[in-house]
Amino acid sequence: MIGRTLGSFTILAKIGEGGMGEVYRARDARLDREVALKVLPPDVAGDAGRRRRFEREARAAAALNHPHIVTIHSVEEEDGTMFLTMELVAGQPLSDRIPAGGIPTVELLPLAIGMVDAVAAAHERGIIHRDLKPGNILVDGGGQIKVLDFGLARMTAPPSDGAADVTNTATEAGIAMGTYPYMSPEQALGRTVDARSDLFSLGAVLYEMATGRRPFRGSTAVEVVGKILHQAPDPVASDESSGRDSLARVIWKCLEKDVDRRYQTARDLLADLRNLARDVEERGAAPAPSAPTDARIDSIAIVPFENETADPEAEFLCDGLAESLINTLSQLPRLRVISRTSSFAFKGKQSDPRRVGQDLRVGAVLVGRMTQRQGRLVVSAELVDVRDSRQLWGGRFNRPLTDYFDIEADLAEVISGKLALTLSPEEQSKLKRRHTDDPQAYQLYLMGRQFMVGTPDQMARSLRYFREALEREPDYALAHAALAEAYVIQVVHGVHSREEGLRVARAAMARALELDPHLAEAYTVQGMIAATFDWDWATAEAAHRRAIALSPGSSVARLEFADFLCATDRAEEALAEGLEAQRLDPLSAGTTHWVAFCLLCMGDYDGAIREFKKALALYPHWVWGWIKMSFAHTRKGAHAEGLEAANRAEVESGGKASPLAKSWIAYACFHCGDPEKGRAMYADLLTPGAEDPVDSLIMGVAHAVLGDADASFASLERAFEERSPSLYFLKLLPRLYPEFPASDPRFASLLRRMHLI
Repeated sequence: MIGRTLGSFTILAKIGEGGMGEVYRARDARLDREVALKVLPPDVAGDAGRRRRFEREARAAAALNHPHIVTIHSVEEEDGTMFLTMELVAGQPLSDRIPAGGIPTVELLPLAIGMVDAVAAAHERGIIHRDLKPGNILVDGGGQIKVLDFGLARMTAPPSDGAADVTNTATEAGIAMGTYPYMSPEQALGRTVDARSDLFSLGAVLYEMATGRRPFRGSTAVEVVGKILHQAPDPVASDESSGRDSLARVIWKCLEKDVDRRYQTARDLLADLRNLARDVEERGAAPAPSAPTDARIDSIAIVPFENETADPEAEFLCDGLAESLINTLSQLPRLRVISRTSSFAFKGKQSDPRRVGQDLRVGAVLVGRMTQRQGRLVVSAELVDVRDSRQLWGGRFNRPLTDYFDIEADLAEVISGKLALTLSPEEQSKLKRRHTDDPQAYQLYLMGRQFMVGTPDQMARSLRYFREALEREPDYALAHAALAEAYVIQVVHGVHSREEGLRVARAAMARALELDPHLAEAYTVQGMIAATFDWDWATAEAAHRRAIALSPGSSVARLEFADFLCATDRAEEALAEGLEAQRLDPLSAGTTHWVAFCLLCMGDYDGAIREFKKALALYPHWVWGWIKMSFAHTRKGAHAEGLEAANRAEVESGGKASPLAKSWIAYACFHCGDPEKGRAMYADLLTPGAEDPVDSLIMGVAHAVLGDADASFASLERAFEERSPSLYFLKLLPRLYPEFPASDPRFASLLRRMHLI
């Protein structure tokens, strides 16, 4: 393979091999960089079923973005050879770094914390490693941990002999998965495993790090498995002064053979390791400088400030201060800031900061109170480390109302300082940037955003608030961007005429960028307009990417980009953005919905159903959650569940479902045991009244499901002539509807005219 070229990659040297294939160092000619390239075994590349599953799992693993996880760049194929491209890490496997007597506790803990933090992040994305072992963990020259092969181990082949070291991660029922000395008992028995199996494997790795030997040893796989199932490892040497006894207790809890007696989550294990590291440090045994300390807090939630003023109008200023801090800090690439939806779920609940932090999986929480009286603001706030409820900072501001934005800037500076963030000059300027000096204009802006999506009357109020804000502050770039977005939404919903609505939206978006060329919100609107109405996909993608670059912590920017990627039939890439948005906004039904929808488009119906259930747990009366749940069950072939979810959607809609919603419900009824009802619903959609127009694309789908291709394409041609915003999703239709005649030349003609191929 040395010297061979696969696509744009030239193989330079072999750097390893394992059950998943051989690993090479390669040069990427396109990006002029070196990468690791893993060539997959022929049995994976040649089996269509395993190949599809491998690609899906690899793309899910590629969505992981964590400092202690080796990044997967792409899954590719060239001349029948299937391979992965990955981050190239200059380092050694942990197995080569463990001395005969084990690693001293003070050096072990930083490595263990990084390793477990990586596993916790993967588990929170629904990814179980299944093959954790020292050989899959790299340590670079600076002592940083990198974990390999997330989501990939499950695809390797069963062993061909009885050696005690073989890797076995086949997916067939009843076959054990993992590397035998590090398997959990349930793995060894070939049973279904969950995340707690990885915690057992982590315990085995920690044992080896602490002692220099494996916990379960034998000359054959059968002997090793017997010890995993029935024997406890030899004791870890005791030395309470160095924290060894406490470490041993952590290891034994990981290695419990009964899963219910084990740690239940990686976050629980991580908390104990961090507490132990703190105790060791306080005893005077500080970690070696070369080892990662993992002490810096890299995530925060900002809870809405409590309104202690009788005037309810002050509520907008309380919420606005929190929202503005969220938006400002979200621009910092090394700080994860929980988005508004999830942070505001705790509004008015007087929740304990530590509980908030645990629910949102962040390291710090900012809470506070605001009082407005006689033209002055009194703001009290405290920043809490949720790991031990320690106050990192507390303070009080008593200033004129006109200093509202100075208070925000001071809070942002305090937070970045107390979290020990190292900021570039550009990032420091972002903290100090303000969009307006008029608190009343800002309050009008906030009120406008509240009514951006709703009834026609509410949406009209939204426009009015934005215009009033601009009357007070004509150069308010953020209000111009919001006005543009509001018009786009109203045109898409049919609330405003297209010609006039788009004219105003384009002008407002252009003015926003003229006033502030670095405004992420304006680029998001530019991407929406370019894709939905201009079918200018290159401009749209560039705008969405620019928005994310300017505000990497914005879940809204990532969801809009996910929407674009789905529309262009790039569901796997959309999933990565949806997962990142979900990480930023974990209590939002909307972000969870997008993860579910991407999985639905990828054909992972079980995964989609799981995520739709999460979304509905957050918002049980969400009509579209039930609708798309019914669709996922229908495509899976679970007809009883599909019909039940469709009926629930009708109940939740109160008989006022939109035409698009009716079309999805009809599909479930048509396929899940009530075809007459489905036909009747489609008939209603195909013969609308003058006061109840139905988008031509919806009609096109209805005709396709009913088997009338000519009528389907006639409707789609009308949608094209009308430049229907719904055509934005044209390329996605074959993914959703197997009845859609995607091989018909008329479909390709439409895609070409829309510049989609």
